[in-house]
Amino acid sequence: AISGGQPTVEEHRRLGGDVSKDVAYQYLQFFFENDDSALSEIKSEYESGRMLAGEVKQICIDRATEWLSDLKQRRDQMADSVPDFLASDAI
Repeated sequence: AISGGQPTVEEHRRLGGDVSKDVAYQYLQFFFENDDSALSEIKSEYESGRMLAGEVKQICIDRATEWLSDLKQRRDQMADSVPDFLASDAI
């Protein structure tokens, strides 16, 4: 994914990252992070250079993994109910 990080760690620590260009941050913002204060903290840390692009990506991966795991559990719970929503001739 495209990141808003700098070309080197040293530059990133000095200049910080750009969340408007960082795909992982945007996924967190729009899909995976419901806590505005946590998102604000990630943004602050990233823009200051204290958090690297790889760390933001890892947070995004963790949230996406949680979301997918939850989705799988819900799908498994509803697996027996699918025929109830299908037309009688679709089975």
